[in-house]
Amino acid sequence: MPSITSWARLEPRTRSANFQSALGARVHDPLWLLGRQWQFGEFQGQDGGSPIVAKITAECATLAAYAPGAPGASNQKVLAYDSRKTPLETIVEREPVRTNSETDLRLAAETGQHFIRLLSLYMSGSTYDPLIYVSTYPLEVSDEQRAGLDSNTLRFLSVVQDRVPDGMALYRDITEALANKTPIPYAPPFGRGLDDDNYMDAVNAWLTWYRALISESRPEESAWNSERMEYQFVVAAQGADGKQIVLSAPEYVEGSLDWYSFEHVANGKLDFTQLGTPPPAVQTIERSLMPTRLSFRGMPSRRWWEFEDAQTDFGSVKAAPEDLARMMMTEFALVYGNDWFIVPFDLDVGSLSRLVSPYLSVVDTFGRTISIKPYSQIAGTTSPGKMFGLTSGTTTLDMLFLPPVLGGSLQGPPIEDVLFLRDEMANMAWAVERVVNSPAGFALNRFDAYHEQQQAQPLSNSDSTAAPLAYHLATKVPDYWIPLLPVQISESDPAMRLQRGVLATGKKPQPLGRILEPEKDLMIHEEEVPREGARVTRSFQYARWINGLTHLWVGRRKQPGQGEGSSGLRFDVIESI
Repeated sequence: MPSITSWARLEPRTRSANFQSALGARVHDPLWLLGRQWQFGEFQGQDGGSPIVAKITAECATLAAYAPGAPGASNQKVLAYDSRKTPLETIVEREPVRTNSETDLRLAAETGQHFIRLLSLYMSGSTYDPLIYVSTYPLEVSDEQRAGLDSNTLRFLSVVQDRVPDGMALYRDITEALANKTPIPYAPPFGRGLDDDNYMDAVNAWLTWYRALISESRPEESAWNSERMEYQFVVAAQGADGKQIVLSAPEYVEGSLDWYSFEHVANGKLDFTQLGTPPPAVQTIERSLMPTRLSFRGMPSRRWWEFEDAQTDFGSVKAAPEDLARMMMTEFALVYGNDWFIVPFDLDVGSLSRLVSPYLSVVDTFGRTISIKPYSQIAGTTSPGKMFGLTSGTTTLDMLFLPPVLGGSLQGPPIEDVLFLRDEMANMAWAVERVVNSPAGFALNRFDAYHEQQQAQPLSNSDSTAAPLAYHLATKVPDYWIPLLPVQISESDPAMRLQRGVLATGKKPQPLGRILEPEKDLMIHEEEVPREGARVTRSFQYARWINGLTHLWVGRRKQPGQGEGSSGLRFDVIESI
């Protein structure tokens, strides 16, 4: 072999011949290679033409109705739904942010301040003083309520007190006066002409703004199932045969929906008469498209001197002998990956599509037309080997569902955080309110607030003549630890529930948040609080939809907990004074 120095002195014709020999990729035993190809059946293909035109015919139904709760629930509220305007997560998770039924000092202060602002604007130049409402509707709390407020809320109250009126109390009195056609409290004497009109314009503008700011709680429209601590809802569309296509999402807690979150409800039906308008009709879509080759990262390159993408290394895939799925996926990528074509077929979000005759017709380079039927018509609806299919028992819905869901959204810090855990020492379960929304609108850490109140309480002066020991039926537990006691609903139903209970001291802990639903008896299925526990949070969600509009709502998330815990609860305790 010549050295590098002698190779450089070769004639140009000799160098060219050497390069051609290297680029030729010569096979020294072509007969053996042809024999191996014949042995593996690579010569059995006939007229292997490439597709040039694909024609698709499909029927598309559009979601038209949404109903919270499980399918077939009694007195189910059915709402009209347009997937082009609102994502499904917003409809399912939304709940009232502010209501008139809650103690909300920030709402009372902001609405009262805005009422004074509007009166001053509409009645500028008048002798009427809007500040009369500050003294007649003072923003006050009782001594009992003040004792339960945290330091941040007390500071907020000290700033707004005696400066703004109580807007919530003012709203109740004004709406009651307008409904009963009685004079509005502390309104200017009517009969002055322009002042009357300006005052009523200010009141009407304030009422419109107030009603848009708050929302009334409607339990029949809530998809949250407190017994399971998850969302349950149903969506439906009108099919081509006149029957409804009903899909149910029985366990939604992840924060993002997808096609696998739904199940097909066979013979399901919603009351479409509640919609007010008929559902959209099924559309037949025909498209002529050009197939393109399938491509993915790391696939074998078609050109001889082109190197594959090193970011995806199929050679480093490790598969055990029984890991057939991984081996099949690797074989597909390395051997058959360049034999596939894709046909881009756009569908609207919220659509349920089915291929109809003549299905998928492909014209290849030889002029032949090949009709490809759906997999379900060849293998049957009970075949397990089908992707993106919604099941109903043992059968699969012969339709492709493109759910109107978000690709991503922004989530704020939790405004409420509740931890459910098991306490083996006390032989019970607990719901620990770690974070709640304070009356001033701040995130209140109940652990810090509890210890702050404990430090503020004066120390009791023990009597030296009293007994040195004291008996306690049960030890003291922080007020943000809510006991959950196992109960049986009925003799016919052996399943157990966890019900919010009362401590042995007779004091009933009162939840401050919405997750534990203080307005009614909380009954949670026992299996929903396993040994690892559960965590439920409420937080603001913000997202942009396909029409460019933004949506802001409050949603809940359920996650695994932090394991077992101990409240320190003990019974029949004798302690030193």
